[in-house]
Amino acid sequence: MLLVAAIAYWLLQHAILASEGPGSLLAEAVGQSGGPKILLVVANGGGRGRLAGDLKNSAPAGGVGASGALAEERSLPSVDVILVAADVNDDEIRALVNHAGFDYFDPDAASHQHVRPLFGGRPDADTADADAAERAFQSMPPPMPATFAALQADYDDAQGNGYWRTYLGQFFDRFEGGRYRRDAPLN
Repeated sequence: MLLVAAIAYWLLQHAILASEGPGSLLAEAVGQSGGPKILLVVANGGGRGRLAGDLKNSAPAGGVGASGALAEERSLPSVDVILVAADVNDDEIRALVNHAGFDYFDPDAASHQHVRPLFGGRPDADTADADAAERAFQSMPPPMPATFAALQADYDDAQGNGYWRTYLGQFFDRFEGGRYRRDAPLN
């Protein structure tokens, strides 16, 4: 559950950045390497100019739709914030998310390439390795070691000593087993 919460936190951070814009406190914290590097995704060329004009003290890159924005993204050294105009259609947003590799419903997405090494201990793992996962999370920068320790404590307190290992196995099996599909209910 905490793993899902960590992912949700990351998504929330990015939603706040998109909502509040580059002048927000969070955007300043994320863009500590100088001004924020903003990628704009708009539905039409006029929208890009209007949105870019609203972003004071920044030089955003971006374009029409996911492909236009991604073509311009190469001009930035990195991207701190992706700002999507309200009139961009869902297919374009989905294409942007898929390009970043974060579509958990797509078994070919790049995010799936991280699950096996992280939770299974190696790229070709077909089962979870709780010890490898623990080592991996403990080697990450804060707050991930504390988050993982809280996950362990929460599951062990609720379900019994060592249950966190069972939970990681269930997570791995569900994620890698292809059971996360848009058309399948999550049990």
